Amino acid sequence: MRDLILKALRKKEPRLYDWNGPFHVWSNMTHGVDSVRLHDDHFEVYSGSESAYGDVYHDGRVYIRRAVTSLHLITGSDHFLVSDEFRHVLEQCRIDSTEFIRAAVTDRVTRKPVTGYSELRPHDEITLTNLNQVDASGARAWRCLLSVNVLLVTKSVMLAIKKAHFYGLEFAPGLEAFLAGPAA
Repeated sequence: MRDLILKALRKKEPRLYDWNGPFHVWSNMTHGVDSVRLHDDHFEVYSGSESAYGDVYHDGRVYIRRAVTSLHLITGSDHFLVSDEFRHVLEQCRIDSTEFIRAAVTDRVTRKPVTGYSELRPHDEITLTNLNQVDASGARAWRCLLSVNVLLVTKSVMLAIKKAHFYGLEFAPGLEAFLAGPAA
């Protein structure tokens, strides 16, 4: 049965299942959401209601795109904030060289705390020059700092995330989607 499901998925998204290098992971729900590190594990998140994609608000626990979904991944210039649900899936993967630190998040507008996030800290980094030479076996995550902070994971981690069905999380082989620019 598993092989039939994988075969059907490969027909739908062949480039994801044929790629053996790192996968870029991002949220398509965080348009209009900015986060900044104030210091250490303290962050401030701003969810501008002027976003063309609809309002984002927090329920005290996590940020939610109104009538759509929780924001499971919020990327800042030097950090990745992950929801408790997303953290649980990543912890189940037993990712090497990665740690999670409970994040103290404050909403910039309301000044109220938002409690459902941790900072994901990959210890390893990928650059444009070593992207195709990294060992992408096992369960690993990397940071790639370009003009923005990019999260990359191995295929096994990407498949575990896809299996958990986090609405709004997207994947692409390598940096394909990022390097393609706005048309991607």
